[in-house]
Amino acid sequence: MTEIGNGYSRSECVRLASDFVISLGKKSQSEPCLSADWFSGLQKRWPDIHVAKPQKLSLARAKASSSELLEYFLSDLKNIMENCNLTNKPDLIWNIDETGLLLEHSPINIVCQKGYTPQSVTSPRGNTVTVLAAENTTGSRLPHSKSCLAEGIWTVCYWTLLLAQ
Repeated sequence: MTEIGNGYSRSECVRLASDFVISLGKKSQSEPCLSADWFSGLQKRWPDIHVAKPQKLSLARAKASSSELLEYFLSDLKNIMENCNLTNKPDLIWNIDETGLLLEHSPINIVCQKGYTPQSVTSPRGNTVTVLAAENTTGSRLPHSKSCLAEGIWTVCYWTLLLAQ
């Protein structure tokens, strides 16, 4: 999962492994789940696994444009479009983009293979204001959405933006 940008923390790995052990019938729900000691043993059995702090997004974006990642993404996209029968339905294909500032984020350490540098979305300090825009491949647009922090309460504001034709 780390290779595609979704890393798991140490506690998430322990929880997933505990759920797996229960699903195999090796333990029951009433028994205590696996512990941090189990994870230490896992690291000893699999020396390629370690816990690392993800890189911030700005550096991650630079590395995300590698040809290997782009080929993987395009191959995955092609499979999805064929499986969902979207190749001849441009009105069902939407591009959604967001921009804005994020709350200060200190990424947790995640489990990954040694030598791999995990990535995590982070941003400068401050309040969050996020603007979303959506357009499909035929040119139809959804009203723009803005999420902002106002007086300590999250609000979502919708508005229509008139675009020059």
